[in-house]
Amino acid sequence: MAYWRPASILLLLLPILFVTASAYSSTQLNTLLVSYNISPGLIAQLTPVYLNVSGVEYVLLYNHTVPYFLVNTSSDSFVINASSIYSVIHAYIFNQSYASLNFSQLAKQMKAYQASSSGPIDDCLHETGLSTGLTCNLSNYCYSCQVVPVCKAVLSNTSGPTGVLGQGIMEFEKQYNALNNSYSAFYASTSNVTKANVLQKIAQLMSSFANITNLTTTLHENPIFPPQNVTPNMLATCTSYYTPTSAPWYCTALGFCEALTFNSTLLSKMQSEINAINSTPLSNEQIFSLAERLASNELDYILPVLSRQHYALLQRILNTELANYSSLISSVSTLLSHVNNSALLNSTLNLEKAYASLQSNYLTENITQQAQLVASMLNNVSEMYARLNATYARLLSLANNNTATLIKAELTNPYQQGLASLAFLQLSLNKQLSGSISNISSFELALTNMSSKLKHYQTSSYTLADFARGIDGAFARPIVYSMHLPYASAKALAPFIGSLLALIIGVVVLGALAFVRSYLRLKRKIVINEKTRRNWLLLFGIVGIGIILYYAASLSLLEYANAHASPSAFYASLQNAKDVIIAINGTPTLNAYSCASSIGARLGSMGKHAVLISLANGLCKVGNATVSEDYCLNYYSALNDPIIMLSNSSQAGIGLYSLYGTLLSYSGNATVMQACYPYLLLN
Repeated sequence: MAYWRPASILLLLLPILFVTASAYSSTQLNTLLVSYNISPGLIAQLTPVYLNVSGVEYVLLYNHTVPYFLVNTSSDSFVINASSIYSVIHAYIFNQSYASLNFSQLAKQMKAYQASSSGPIDDCLHETGLSTGLTCNLSNYCYSCQVVPVCKAVLSNTSGPTGVLGQGIMEFEKQYNALNNSYSAFYASTSNVTKANVLQKIAQLMSSFANITNLTTTLHENPIFPPQNVTPNMLATCTSYYTPTSAPWYCTALGFCEALTFNSTLLSKMQSEINAINSTPLSNEQIFSLAERLASNELDYILPVLSRQHYALLQRILNTELANYSSLISSVSTLLSHVNNSALLNSTLNLEKAYASLQSNYLTENITQQAQLVASMLNNVSEMYARLNATYARLLSLANNNTATLIKAELTNPYQQGLASLAFLQLSLNKQLSGSISNISSFELALTNMSSKLKHYQTSSYTLADFARGIDGAFARPIVYSMHLPYASAKALAPFIGSLLALIIGVVVLGALAFVRSYLRLKRKIVINEKTRRNWLLLFGIVGIGIILYYAASLSLLEYANAHASPSAFYASLQNAKDVIIAINGTPTLNAYSCASSIGARLGSMGKHAVLISLANGLCKVGNATVSEDYCLNYYSALNDPIIMLSNSSQAGIGLYSLYGTLLSYSGNATVMQACYPYLLLN
């Protein structure tokens, strides 16, 4: 008898029933199988069953009695995802499995098994007095046995209720009752079986059958029955035990009742049939396991071909529709490190999960459909990123403008009232901006308020030092350069050389005054006497004192200009220059190079040519050329090309000077270099 028979009469009929309703021909099916290199021998063994699930047609192919392939005839493709296979075949497999079950035959076999030893058991019930309804226990001195003379005599000769016979009758009474209960449970589990309770019935069937098997075994080992399947060698060992209670059951067997005659062959047959029923795929777990095996079968055959096809399609999708995935994820990650936004974070995590799933499950997923989903998620994240990044860029621009304004104000006059407190406040805001912002609105309001406060501070002014720098700097630079001094000496000498122009002007003024006096005297326009002589001496004295004061003032202004300059002086030099020098001073760092690169890009957008030089160990490298540091700095200072010098230092600072060249010095550690304030001054 078969309990799982999908390939028998049903499988012969089902193709006839379904093929006429399916538009998918056997030729199409055969072509699909051949395209995946499935051998003609295997194809000949396959039997189709056509299914329609939720309006989609499938063909389930059996290899004899085993489901082997599942084909989606609508898309002319194999279904190779176990979960998808399960959803298609679940109802069909369950119905076929349920139809294959035959519980009534099992009930008949169990009745035959029960009857096979009912005679010896009934006889034993009479011989022990249990058939009368009486019981045997210690408290009633095994009363059921007392009413049967033969039993009473044997009981008396075997130590009474505590002896072998008494204990055996007590155990037999329990075993008999338990066996009858198990028979009842077994018959109940084979009746009134429905689709709704079939799994519960099978569990009850297994449990009751296991109890019957165990009770049958223990009945055979009860000493009131003759021992069965016991060899002489086994009996020979019985003398080695000191007490009967420690000996095996067969050593004390009396054989009071006749031997049991249970049909062990029938029991084994039922065991096999019940195992077959239990293995019939009815539960969700069993059917899913079947779907997994089916998916494994398919992958064994079609994986090599499918892998090449799907992988090629996957790569095309990754390189076209999803080409900007990596750059977007990187940009989003950077942005989220500065701005807290749970919506963008969650959407990005979901995108990463879907993208990873597309890459890892490209064989079992509908790649096109999955790619469309990922592309939609990608566009959504891209739009969210664009909006948030625009907001962050606005905040960054506000912060940079505030920082640049503060630097200009400090370079113009660091002693302006309240400037220091605003600088500390802006520094705190900049740290928040480089960290993680939780409340964008309040942060933007703080930046806007800072911008309003900074409008009242002086950020540029034209001073007497700028006037002296403009006149005397042009005079001093070529003279100092021609002297070929070390740069530090040349820079220190520049104010004195520049102030010589004032002295020369004074000498010229004195000479002109003397010439006028001589001319007037020659033309007799004046009369030289004691009074006029005193007046002329007084005039010469006043002019001389004026020249000395002019020279001292020029020297003072030029010395100040040599150490300090206003932003307006730097911008004036920058505007007039074609070349701007970016000098990395000392041991270069990645942040210094990054800052230099940003400055160079900004200068390029301004139409300036950026020249990168490296200063270290007294040498200056410009491109492939190496000269002394003194020569390098003297050369660019004489041309008055602006120099932006970046120095790696534990001391942070920014300063301007402009007389012997125009130089913006910027120093600090890696964090300071990363801020790159000179770049902000160029905006």
